Formats: sequence, structure tokens, C-alpha cells
Amino acid sequence: LKLWLKKEIMNAEERFFRYVEKTNYCWNWTGSLNKGHGRFWLNGKTVRAHRYSYELHNGYIQDGMHILHLCNNKSCINPDHLKLSTRSENVSNGSRGFFNKI
Repeated sequence: LKLWLKKEIMNAEERFFRYVEKTNYCWNWTGSLNKGHGRFWLNGKTVRAHRYSYELHNGYIQDGMHILHLCNNKSCINPDHLKLSTRSENVSNGSRGFFNKI
């Protein structure tokens, strides 16, 4: 059973990364977008690409937590540009982006 689950997960990851264009800076989502954020079909439902990328690289996102795009590029799924945050932190960051403050 574990081997089967791992195979299914790998297939989802491979399918996911077919929609990623890696640049020297951002990893841009080239698949479906909704208000600038990438969308990905997984296990019968739509998930946000940046949240999926964050979980692949960093682990589970607790309920109520948001993912902040440090580069302020909504289609970016580069895990180095994604930070776990509260809603208020995400809203207060607005269009500035962390990297834009440097």
C-alpha cells in the first residue's frame, strides 16, 4: 500500500511540475490561474499551486494560515519565495512584497 501511495504522489508531483517555468528568480506557474494564483487539480479538487508547492517543500499548512509571496508574484511557486503567515500579515504586506523592501 505504501508503495502505491508513493507512486500516486510522485505522479501528482510530476504532473504539477509540468506547469512550472523556473527562472533565475521565480518559479512561474504556467497552468490555470485564478486572480493571478495558480490552480492545480488534485484528488478531485482544485488546490492553489503556491500552497501545494509550500506543502511539498515545507510540510503541512495549519488551518487558518496563509502563504505570503515574498516576491509579490502571485503566480510564483518557488518555495524560497513562500512564507507561512497570518491573514493580517499577508494583508498588511499587500503589494509591497518582502523582496521589494530591500
